[in-house]
Amino acid sequence: MILSVLLPVRDGEPTLRRALRCLRRQNDTGLPLEIVVGDDGSRDGSASLAEREAARDPRIRVLRLERRGLVPTLNAALEAARGAWIGRMDADDLCTHDRFRQQLEYAVSDPRVDVMGTRVRMFPAREVTPGMRRFLAWQNRLVTHEAMVDNIHVETPLMNASAVFRREALERVGGWRAFDGPEDLDLFLRGLEAGWRFGKVPRDLYFWRERAERITRTDARYRRAAFRRTVLESLLRTLPQARGLTLLGWGESYTYWEQALREAGRLIRAEPVNPRSVRGGAPLPQMKSTLLALAYGTEPSRETLRAALRGRPALHLA
Repeated sequence: MILSVLLPVRDGEPTLRRALRCLRRQNDTGLPLEIVVGDDGSRDGSASLAEREAARDPRIRVLRLERRGLVPTLNAALEAARGAWIGRMDADDLCTHDRFRQQLEYAVSDPRVDVMGTRVRMFPAREVTPGMRRFLAWQNRLVTHEAMVDNIHVETPLMNASAVFRREALERVGGWRAFDGPEDLDLFLRGLEAGWRFGKVPRDLYFWRERAERITRTDARYRRAAFRRTVLESLLRTLPQARGLTLLGWGESYTYWEQALREAGRLIRAEPVNPRSVRGGAPLPQMKSTLLALAYGTEPSRETLRAALRGRPALHLA
């Protein structure tokens, strides 16, 4: 049995050596390690650098690929990988030397888990915006399967590049999907539909580099509109057509989801509920539908309504 780490790179020469060093220095996990570098048609010295590193360390394999994008590169690396366990790493990020040991120990402790993330820290600190700090603080609080599933329609509950997957689970859903949206959230939503169980090591083992040219900043596939389309597609695949939703919400999120679900024919009732009124003790509307969705754009508002529901299951949208 082998642990294969997929490392896609495009024009990442300035940071690639340090990322590879993190992987080459991993503590013993009990499994042989291979590092599959997928070079996505780099126009700098990334591929040559990776090949020089591979000449020094036979655990590194380099795929020189046509310039086709992240998802085709990941899937090509997955096809070439020999491992029953598939890890991820990005070429501009870093991780602790015991990252994979801790993740595989987690897998042994809970053999039901199909994907294991870690908590994440961004660097350099001076470049991290308040919004990203809030997002990571929220994501890092989601460490159980239940918490991640409860929030998966709000945002990506774990960072793709921090993950270790059971290969069988990845292949069961066909790997990553190339489309006009976020490939990480889409993968986790399809995994949820396929019965995946999620886990996360509750330690900062992965370090995400903040920079102006980061793809999640510059590519329209990672904007809010694309996230919402991806979530809606998943809901339409999974919600029973014979039953509708009751939607509670407030503000722009409520307006968007009320229209989207109504146009999709999945909404039977929509009620605007100001979270301030709920904090003041106002009762929630009487709801006979067993399928309930909450559309609130901020975490404090979502948490206020969660508490008001007193444990009643609900979809949480943003």
